[in-house]
Amino acid sequence: MKQSVCYFSAVALLAACLRPAMAQPSPSDAQANDIAVKVCSECHGPGGDGSNPQFPKLAAQQPEYLAAQLRAFRAHERAEPEAQHYMWGAASRDIDESLISAVARYFASQPAPKGRRGDPALVAKGKTLFQEGSPQRQIQACASCHGPEAKGNGEFPRLAGQHEQYLLKQLRLIHTAVRKAPVMHGIIEHLDDADMRAVAAYLQSLD
Repeated sequence: MKQSVCYFSAVALLAACLRPAMAQPSPSDAQANDIAVKVCSECHGPGGDGSNPQFPKLAAQQPEYLAAQLRAFRAHERAEPEAQHYMWGAASRDIDESLISAVARYFASQPAPKGRRGDPALVAKGKTLFQEGSPQRQIQACASCHGPEAKGNGEFPRLAGQHEQYLLKQLRLIHTAVRKAPVMHGIIEHLDDADMRAVAAYLQSLD
């Protein structure tokens, strides 16, 4: 019940914030910042560095990735249950491109989240898979797209410092094709659940 109230209040706040922004062809960064603080922080935390592992950290995320995801939510192209419940209404069709870009810039400019160390053996296994992959198992190194320090590159998201629980959930959704991510499907198809747990633990440990 609390999450539903949070969701609907966030949608109402977003609609209120959007009214002045929609009257102008190019909303200012101040208006986007207002939305980020009053709406997005409800779930993603102040500055996008939230503590609830149900929701991703957005701080220091690649702006191109953030913008692409907002467009996908707006178009209802991300159809996993959490996207439908939390983001389809919040990222409504009333959000124009200039506002999407401004919100993405806001979160990209925030300080990067600090990593949290987990089980050393699990982190070590995840590091090897992320940085080197496993050629004998046809597993490509994640670093080839997300960067050697997992800081992302354009539409390839920053993964460093992300919640382990959230990362594992997304890997499972992509692995089972519940979340559509064409680039990722072929890359992670040979990962088993233990591999995904290790990679998620390693990524959470990074600053």
